[in-house]
Amino acid sequence: MHDLFSKPVLPDWGFLALIVLILAQDIVGLEAEPEVARFHMLWDEAVIGEQEDVSSDSAECAGAADAADATPVDRDDDVTRQEAVGAASCGFPGR
Repeated sequence: MHDLFSKPVLPDWGFLALIVLILAQDIVGLEAEPEVARFHMLWDEAVIGEQEDVSSDSAECAGAADAADATPVDRDDDVTRQEAVGAASCGFPGR
């Protein structure tokens, strides 16, 4: 649970959705499914923002590579939009 909220990389949507669902079910008067959908929209926005950061980082790294013989950062561990869409199709609202 600690890693889910403390790492600089976005957590897997399926795991996060499960946690949101469980926590939302514990709150009296709150409907769990709309909360999962709301968090999914926020998570999608974070994925897009992360990809924009990666794109600008890659451009900067490419320029630095030419100037100082540096290599771009390998970001294979980061969640991609395609992976996010695949993980989101686990039956939760919003996908």
